[in-house]
This record gives sequence, C-alpha cells and structure tokens, in this order.
Amino acid sequence: AEKWRFTTGSNLRGAPAVADGMVFTGGGQNGGLYALDAATGQVRWTLDTPDRSTIYTSPAVVDGVVYAATGPTTSREDTVFAVDAATGEPLWATDVGSTVFAGPAVGDGLVVVGNAGGGELVALDVATGDVKWTYGRDADYFVGGPSLADGTVYIATTDGDGGGSVLAIEAATGELRWENARHGDGQGSTPAVYGDRVIAGSHGLGAVVAYHAATGEPAWRYDVDGAVSASVMVTDDGYVIGGSQLDHRLWALDAATGELVWEEPVGANVTSSAAFADNRLVTADARGNIHAFHPTGTISGTVTGPDGAGLAATITVAETGASVTAGDDGGFELRDVPGRVTLTASLFGYSQESVDVEIRAGRTITADFSLTAVGNGAVSGTVVDEAGVPI
Repeated sequence: AEKWRFTTGSNLRGAPAVADGMVFTGGGQNGGLYALDAATGQVRWTLDTPDRSTIYTSPAVVDGVVYAATGPTTSREDTVFAVDAATGEPLWATDVGSTVFAGPAVGDGLVVVGNAGGGELVALDVATGDVKWTYGRDADYFVGGPSLADGTVYIATTDGDGGGSVLAIEAATGELRWENARHGDGQGSTPAVYGDRVIAGSHGLGAVVAYHAATGEPAWRYDVDGAVSASVMVTDDGYVIGGSQLDHRLWALDAATGELVWEEPVGANVTSSAAFADNRLVTADARGNIHAFHPTGTISGTVTGPDGAGLAATITVAETGASVTAGDDGGFELRDVPGRVTLTASLFGYSQESVDVEIRAGRTITADFSLTAVGNGAVSGTVVDEAGVPI
C-alpha cells in the first residue's frame, strides 16, 4: 500500500538517495533539491537551483553531506552542490559545465562528475569544491555517471552515433590509465566495480560487458535484445542484476563469468536500475509497474542411516526456521533466502548432524547427511499431584 507521495516538477528521472531517515531528490524540470522525511514524506528542507533543472539529479550522501549535481541545463553551466544533510545549509557550490546527466561519485577526497556539453570529467575537492582537475574528450562526451574505486574513476562515454568507450582515469591526477573503445554507446550507465571487474551496460551494443580493472581488457560479455540504458546492480555475493529495452525481462548474471543465473519476464522494457534491501529485489518497468522479488537458493541432498538406507529426517535452517522432511528415500530439497546458514538434520532415534552452508540466489547446492543410531536409554522419575504428593 502507498505510504506517502511527494509531487515534484515534471520529467524527474534521477534516483533519490535515502540516508539517516530522509529521502533526498531533485525537483525535475522545476529544479531545486528536496529533503523529505522518509517515514511521512514531509519536506524537511529545500534548496533552490535558479535557472537549472534537476531532472537527472541523483544525490550522493557521505558523512552527513549531500552532494548533488543539477542538470541537464543547456542555457548555462550545471552546478554541484554540497549541502548539510540535516539542515539543508549549503556548504559550497561549483559550476561543472553544461548538460550534466548523472550524479557525482564521491571518494578519495573528491567529488567527480561528467558533462555532455563540453565532454569534460571534473574532479572537485570534497571539502571546498575547488576544481582539482578536468579531463576532456574531443570525439565523445559523458551521458552516464562515474564510479570511483581503488584510486580510479571509471566512466562510459557516448559519441552520439552508437559508439563510445569505457575509461579508467587516475583519481589523484586525472590522467587516463586505459580506454576500451569497443564498448559502444554507454549512455545511462554508471560502471559497477566488483573485485577486479568493471561491469557496464552498453546502450549501443545491447550488452553487459565486464573488463579487467587493471588493463581494460574484456573479461566477459552478455548480449541481450535491446539497449542496456540503466546501470546494472552488483550484489555483495556476486550477482549482476539488470534489464534492457525490448526484451521485457529482469536477469541475474554471475559477476565472475557473465553466465545467466536466472531471468524473469516483467512485461515491459526495463530502463531503471534495480534495488535490493531486506531480502527483496525491486525494479520498475517502462509501464510504471513495480516488481518485487524474493530471491532464494536451493539446498538438495540425502539423509541416510548407518546401513545406507534413506531416512525421513527433518532438515532445518537454524537462522530462519525453514524446514522440510525428507522422503522415505532420504531425499530432500529446501529453498530459503541467500546467506551463510547452519543446516541441521534430525530424526528420533538417531544422532543430530549439522553443517554450515552458503545459500546462493538462483543456485542449488548439495548437503548430504549420514546419521548414526543412538543406543537405548531409560527414563525414571516420580509422578506427583498438584500439591506435590507422589501418586
């Protein structure tokens, strides 16, 4: 059920940020930055951005400060604002060129943002907003966001004709480390960094490509039907979640290999990034539908006794309480949420056995148990009435 609604100006396309009980968002065509109470939707503070829209504004919140870029504005330069998240007090504001289509990356003492108007990537000092360096392009420009990891800025470009590159730029100096010019138009995508992989969607090729972070050489490529025009999400346990235009589905790839793990039809184009929290994967399609998924993994195996025959034991996940009873042949299959768990097999008259396993979304793992019979025992005691007198 809907909890609250806040109406901004038209054409709001940026992703809001949620932090410290507040939601931070742009105002669309009307411009402005807004901080809303996450529980009620009430406005906590606003910041005007005269003559600048905030259509693609996707704020970043770091250490109690909101960093947000206006855009895309063509009549003047767009601006990165640093604002106290609690009070809305502006800390600094720096112009970063015209026609900004994505939010900034924050890290290593920098705030980094790209523009399309001049094909520039601009790095600002996180404390003062002073320009630290500017990296410029001649034949292409930036219509996606940067990511920053391990001292390197990664960003995709577009040339307006289906082509584009993925770049790795030294965060400290703004010098180009490597460029892969075969990526195709990277508009709408912010590269995701997972271990030694840089993973980005290609609007031009209709693909997701992973590159070796050190060299820019391709590690794998997954082709889809239609442009990938939104950033993929990479989970901590190694899944690349995304969608594309035209093929009307959500999919999960193995971040290490690019292999398809699972897919789910959603009935319309997917042009926004997914989000994951509280074991729920949520995405939207181009028709305005919200889809929520409950990712699960499968544990299968067999429980046997001393003679090797199957046992109809109960298998239980300690952390969640999920359980299943094995069949007469000892075989079982149990589905539960991903994570590291303790699995226990038990049956009256047999020893209890436990094992730690890792449940992975969309995957099946095997856990077999061999229980030993326990010896006969005796129980002794006294039966008493309500007054405690032996009967």
